[in-house]
Amino acid sequence: MNRTPVLPLGGFLPQSLVDWPGHIAAVMYTSGCNFRCPYCHNPELVLPDEFGSIPLLSFDEVLARITRNRNLLGGVVVTGGEPTIHQSLPEALRTLKGLGLKVKLDTNGSRPEMLGQILDERLVDEVAMDVKAPLESEPYSRLAGIGCSSELIGKIRDSILLLRRSGISHRFRCTLVKGLHATEDVVELAESFGKTITFQRFRPGKTLQKWIRRLLTRKSGDIGISSASTIKRKFMTHPYKGKVFITGAGPGDPGLLTVRAAEVISGADVLLHDALVTDEILALAAPDAELIDVGKRLSDGQDQTGRQERINTLLVEYALMGRCVVRLKAGDPFMFGRGIEEVRAVTDAGLPYEVIPGITAGIAAADLCSIPLTERYRNTAAIFCTGHTANHSSAHFRAFIDVMKAGTPLVMYMGFDTLVPILARMKAAGLPDSLGVCAVSRVSRPDQKIVYGTLSTIGGLMRESVLKLPVVFIIGEYARPEFPDGMLFPNSSIPLNHGQAS
Repeated sequence: MNRTPVLPLGGFLPQSLVDWPGHIAAVMYTSGCNFRCPYCHNPELVLPDEFGSIPLLSFDEVLARITRNRNLLGGVVVTGGEPTIHQSLPEALRTLKGLGLKVKLDTNGSRPEMLGQILDERLVDEVAMDVKAPLESEPYSRLAGIGCSSELIGKIRDSILLLRRSGISHRFRCTLVKGLHATEDVVELAESFGKTITFQRFRPGKTLQKWIRRLLTRKSGDIGISSASTIKRKFMTHPYKGKVFITGAGPGDPGLLTVRAAEVISGADVLLHDALVTDEILALAAPDAELIDVGKRLSDGQDQTGRQERINTLLVEYALMGRCVVRLKAGDPFMFGRGIEEVRAVTDAGLPYEVIPGITAGIAAADLCSIPLTERYRNTAAIFCTGHTANHSSAHFRAFIDVMKAGTPLVMYMGFDTLVPILARMKAAGLPDSLGVCAVSRVSRPDQKIVYGTLSTIGGLMRESVLKLPVVFIIGEYARPEFPDGMLFPNSSIPLNHGQAS
């Protein structure tokens, strides 16, 4: 009596019309894979040992179901995972062929010795081989998620040659993934394989990289795996390192975005953005890009230090998977944006990065209101500050008073809640009640509001105008509407609400 082969199966589909074009086929999914493609849609098949709650299927039971439906099937597809890593594969294929069924094999071509045996014995009727990239170590490592040595590339070449010489129906296919495949990769593959290769578009969904991110932000027990550290060790050592772009999104109007920022946003695989980045700017991202809101809001009661650490972790994890990662920050990333903390996290991980400047809201507010922060013969400096320090103190304003008395304007961010005591401190220190104050709400956006007043009147005027956050304040001699008819853009539809002190 023949022994039934023990082929580890992680899944079974009784009938499919898409896995073998032109055939109604059952699909057997083998468990385990020797590649770690970050765009893989079957993470539970790639590392089955890490999913303790997902049992393997019995080959005998699957075979019995196929036998019962034999008259309704045109064939069986054996896919994975990667079927050729299992020594029991040839015997399993013999069993299927013994049922009188046609068999199609899907493979990544990394085991030519196994593939050669299968082809020699005519155990399959068709083979579909995935070609990840041009047959060179760097691009193949990028797509396969492992270090692809020249020896491994040689094995893949051998598999291609075996198929071409076999006389068995075969086809090559490549899944194109934006951010991983360059245009020259596609051209090279098309020239090398001609009509024998089929290009298919990557479909975003349950991919390996998304699964890893979810895993590393949860407790292991939540999803029934053995160890998060095991996953991190196995997956977070992608030989092709991605790049992180610490990018300024400007004050809000997409027209004020830099050309370089627009380029990297449109090419991002993953975009971690602040809550203040506008929908119009986020719309520049590719449809298949993953957008993650990591905005920090003081009012939400969450630990802001812990949240920043999580952002740093995500930047590193995605880049280690070979992703093009854009950290999109409102305004300029280094103007009260904690951008340098993220750069340090990225460099500590040995990853490349680029900082792309953005127009900070304070500069934009002054420009859009025609308020000169410096002017020849009048002043040569400007102060940029926040309404409170990291420990929520406003004591630092004591150091600014003498400089402001000399005519230096002050631009204040994040001072909406602390404005009244700050202005009181300024008046108590000798700044005149008549000193100009300009409050600009939601700078450069369609709902922007501008309110002008003085140290004494701005509080009441702001309450009357009901300003929305964020608000930038400009305090100084020039914080007045010198050119009320020439503000903003010539064709701007942004409304101006001026609360002028009497």
